[in-house]
Amino acid sequence: MKTALALVAATVALAACSNMQSSQSGSGMDSGAGTAPSARSSAVDTQVYLNQATAADIFEIESSRLALERSRDPAVRALATRMLDEHTRSSAKMEAASKALGMKSQVSAVGGVAAQRLAQLRNTSGAEFDRMYLSMQAEAHEQAYNVHSGYAAHGETPQLRSLASEMATLVQQHRSHVHQASATAR
Repeated sequence: MKTALALVAATVALAACSNMQSSQSGSGMDSGAGTAPSARSSAVDTQVYLNQATAADIFEIESSRLALERSRDPAVRALATRMLDEHTRSSAKMEAASKALGMKSQVSAVGGVAAQRLAQLRNTSGAEFDRMYLSMQAEAHEQAYNVHSGYAAHGETPQLRSLASEMATLVQQHRSHVHQASATAR
């Protein structure tokens, strides 16, 4: 258990470093973390936002599919079902909004740290899987909230700022669902 928690903590630390680089480069291939710009910085780049939001949704969808395959815990399975459904819908909304702007995410699969996280989940089972999935969900939703709320506040495209605000509210609800599932999981 302590080893698994240390591994998750190390992964989270690596994700933060990697995602800061992704945010700067615009590749967005990691799990979607980003930081809101300071008051002195310029608006958040729309392409970076689209990439990060897409990467976050892909990670949520893929990790939740794994949870439905591997977990037998009712709380984990209920959370995974909800995450799969709602992140599939949010992906469709983001795609439609970006298409209306003549843009498209450059992310089509998880990469970097997010891919490493999925590999960790694939190599875990039982109660350890459930704990790791829930821990990763908590971290992924914290990062996704930062991405969406940062764009809602500082995004360069007004049409997407409204959607980012809606997504931030949804992700905030997801954070609550993750907390509840963590409290009731066996």
